Amino acid sequence: KVKPKTKSRLPPFFCLSPDHHGGPAAFLPSQSQSSVTTPDDPTSSAPAIITSPSTTDPPPDQLYRHLHSALDHERQLKKDALTSLKKLRRDLARSESQIRAESDSLRRSFSRHPTNVADHQRLVARAAQLEEQISRLQLDTSAFTAQAAAAHSTQVEQQGRLDVLLKTQTALRLQHKKAERGVARAQQQQRTTAAELEARFQALARERDEIVAQAARVERMDGPNIATRMADVEKA
Repeated sequence: KVKPKTKSRLPPFFCLSPDHHGGPAAFLPSQSQSSVTTPDDPTSSAPAIITSPSTTDPPPDQLYRHLHSALDHERQLKKDALTSLKKLRRDLARSESQIRAESDSLRRSFSRHPTNVADHQRLVARAAQLEEQISRLQLDTSAFTAQAAAAHSTQVEQQGRLDVLLKTQTALRLQHKKAERGVARAQQQQRTTAAELEARFQALARERDEIVAQAARVERMDGPNIATRMADVEKA
């Protein structure tokens, strides 16, 4: 005689609420992360990256990691739920087969060997009990199916949020690279201007030295003649 299986219970590990299983909350940045300003004058200061001082959202990279972790957790929950569902279905099919075989055996035994009213009632009660066990197994299977569908829906939602956040992260990275290129151009222009000014200063310094040297030479050459001419003028 085959012993009927007891009512299977739902596994404690499966939970649809992220508050219960400790998964990170998924959300998107509600404020713009940064904006870039470029200078009008090439020799002016480098462009500044303006960030919002009042935002309380974590950086996009941190949001991406948290949401990716939550998605992995949901995928694992879905995988565990599907594994439990398959096992429960196998158990259900095995139990149904055993219960139906036992019911058929009881019916055949009763038809071959008529018993009294008490035995008949006992057999009827046993058959009803077996049918109740089948119904409970079917309800458990339906519950697991609903939970697996809910887990899949949550996974799809998390994946959508992850895609949006990934696009935001990509846009911010492009914006950051653009700002870096602007800063590099401004710094290069400043270095070029500084080099030109230094070269001009050196040229002017050389011209000044040449003029001073030339004036000294003229003074040395014409000094005695000037003194003689001044003496002649005084005598006259």
